[in-house]
Amino acid sequence: MFLLMAEKSVKTIDHDTGRVRIERYVDPKNKYAWPLYDQDPTPGTLVGVDLAAPALLSYPIKSKILNMFGQSSEYQGEDHRYGELLERMSAFTETPPAGDFRSIARSVIENLSTRDFDDEIGGPTDFNRLVVCLDAAKDCEGLTSVAVTKILHRKRPDLVPINDSRVRSFYGLKSGYPGLFKAIHSDLNDPETFQMLEDLAKPYVGIDGRPMTVLRALDIIIWMGFEKP
Repeated sequence: MFLLMAEKSVKTIDHDTGRVRIERYVDPKNKYAWPLYDQDPTPGTLVGVDLAAPALLSYPIKSKILNMFGQSSEYQGEDHRYGELLERMSAFTETPPAGDFRSIARSVIENLSTRDFDDEIGGPTDFNRLVVCLDAAKDCEGLTSVAVTKILHRKRPDLVPINDSRVRSFYGLKSGYPGLFKAIHSDLNDPETFQMLEDLAKPYVGIDGRPMTVLRALDIIIWMGFEKP
């Protein structure tokens, strides 16, 4: 079961409900994002299609903003911040994997809620660089951590949780990523929940042979709870 990590309430999703929701999501006739969004033909390299991929998850980035990603960080106009974000996302993508989201120390995840902008993060290098990207998005008008996670989840699907309004709503959260990361991390470190997610994700393999991860399974199961039958 999933536990809503809030002080006053608990929500649960059982195995059968999770199975039905994933089956519905991956069914081609329902035209959801699996497996096209989850395909990554350029692992280790951030390319243009990665920036457009959030559209498959109901979060299209406007073409005006996509074009500003081409501005160099050395450019002195207002658009240089998008170039800086692109460089940081590229650095994250090029960083060798150090582990999955579940294995990150609880203290590192909890510190996200109290740290100041650009404070030291702790934890593995790839997770550090992910948070640096999330920080950089704050300076880019029209973008949030939602866009960054939906761009980078495809590149590291076992490390990057997807920030989505439906998932935040399930966990009783309004905005931002620190609280969501904490709630997801707690659920993945519950043995029963993790085992259930592993079992539910196991049958599914993407176009490029990558298996569905527990983070993707969690996202699908929660997100589909808001879809009409």
